[in-house]
Amino acid sequence: NPGASRCVVLYEAFPIRVKPDGDFDATSAEVSLREMDLACEYIGVDAVEPGPGQVANPEI
Repeated sequence: NPGASRCVVLYEAFPIRVKPDGDFDATSAEVSLREMDLACEYIGVDAVEPGPGQVANPEI
């Protein structure tokens, strides 16, 4: 269906590598990440119909 999108679900996912962003602030508790690699047990991909008021991505 050209109007459908995809829903990707990562099961049992956890980060195996992170690369912090360069905007360090000693007064903030927030952490910015530039990159993150994940490992997972398996990946599920389902087609999802757009709901009312949502626009489908034609490139998917």
